[in-house]
Amino acid sequence: MLKNKRTFSNERRNYFRIDDISLLKINIVDAEEQLIQREVRYQQRKKRLTLKAKLENITREMQPLHKMIAARNSKVAKYLGMLDKKMDLLGDCLVSNELAEMDIEPEEVNLSAGGISFHSSSPIMIASLLEIELVLLPENNIIFSCAKVVSCNKINKLKNQYKVAVEFVDMNDDVRDLISHHVIKKEIDGVVASVKGSE
Repeated sequence: MLKNKRTFSNERRNYFRIDDISLLKINIVDAEEQLIQREVRYQQRKKRLTLKAKLENITREMQPLHKMIAARNSKVAKYLGMLDKKMDLLGDCLVSNELAEMDIEPEEVNLSAGGISFHSSSPIMIASLLEIELVLLPENNIIFSCAKVVSCNKINKLKNQYKVAVEFVDMNDDVRDLISHHVIKKEIDGVVASVKGSE
């Protein structure tokens, strides 16, 4: 399941890749659209859709502190845990509304913190700029990012089916970390499942 590391030219960092099932929606950015208008709209949507992802990262960062507090005062730790659950409920509510609007089906993708590849029924020009809405399953964390097309290859001569690979651009580090965490968790789950299946 785990792919070889790949170095993206712009990022110059290595990322593990996995085959995954995700919800994916792409929008090709209109080159004639006014840059300022597109940037304002993009930043507003990005802030809303990545809220839950940011909350997830903050929760992980707080875990060591939460354990320290629990060792000294269990009641305070329990109270903080309840506040965290309230934030999760708000995040889940936001995501539920967004997923209802997206109205898309799960599909196979190849994912890393640097980019994603997917199948398309039509070709997309290399260097095209896309807006990517990606939902990581089963957590329903929504990733919203711009991406640049780095390759597009026809994979079925009889049908119009293409494999498109894109590189994430303008992605926040906390969102990229969330994808890395998802990839690692999926790989560990796959290894555990394989071990249990062989017992």
